[in-house]
Amino acid sequence: MVAVFAGAAAPSLPARADDDDVVRSAFLFNVAKYVEWPAASFASADAPLVIGVIEDAALAEAFAVALSDKRIESRAIEVRTVASVDEARGCHVVFGSRDQRTLARSIAHDLRGEPVLSIAEYDRFARVGGMIGIEIDRGKVSFEVSRSEADRSGLKVSSKLLRLASAVR
Repeated sequence: MVAVFAGAAAPSLPARADDDDVVRSAFLFNVAKYVEWPAASFASADAPLVIGVIEDAALAEAFAVALSDKRIESRAIEVRTVASVDEARGCHVVFGSRDQRTLARSIAHDLRGEPVLSIAEYDRFARVGGMIGIEIDRGKVSFEVSRSEADRSGLKVSSKLLRLASAVR
């Protein structure tokens, strides 16, 4: 699975970045390629796909650098830091690192039913209201998907992505 996800977005990153940041950015990029948002989620046909990183400006910067030349279909990728549900509502993907598990759960709960893909570096995240919970161990990613939460939010998750998940709920 790492070969599928890690290789696609592994450019040089800022000095703060570590190997897990490379894996995280590649994972987010590749997951987003396998999710379809409702057309109304975007202001226009050329509006960017917005990734919100919960309260971690350094990680958001690492993602922005890693994904600066990437596109999802015809959409550029914009990365920003978010600290509240209202800020997260302006995103298509919201990511919480290990350090932001509690806030990620709260934001995912408050965004339930809205077309925002919630991902957290917490293996049980898909069991507690989030959509995708990831675990990174020595550069390898495993993840669980809550298909029911994605469906409730109007997001279509590709069967290709679901086949790679360690569990689908």
